[in-house]
Amino acid sequence: ESKKGSLLLSEFAACSRVIPGAMRFSPWKDEDVSKAIVKCLRQPHHERRYWHEQQTAWCKNNTVLRWAENILDDMKKVRTTMVEMGEDVKRS
Repeated sequence: ESKKGSLLLSEFAACSRVIPGAMRFSPWKDEDVSKAIVKCLRQPHHERRYWHEQQTAWCKNNTVLRWAENILDDMKKVRTTMVEMGEDVKRS
C-alpha cells in the first residue's frame, strides 16, 4: 500500500474550504504552520487514510472543467432569475 499523507492548505487557498479533511493554516503565522505540521504528524494512520481517500475522490470529481461548468450554470440561473424579475439583461 502506498503512503497516505495529510493535506495542508493555506487558508487563503479557496479549495481549503471545500476539500474534506484539509488542514488549514495561515502562511503568515509561523506558529500556525508549525501547529498544522505537528497535527499532521500526530494524526492516526486510519484517520490519514480515511481523509486521503475522501480528498482523492473529491479531486477526481471536482475537476477544473466541472468547476467551469458549475460557474456557467450558476450564471445562467442568475440571468434567468433576473429575466423573471423583469430586469434588463440585454448585452451591451
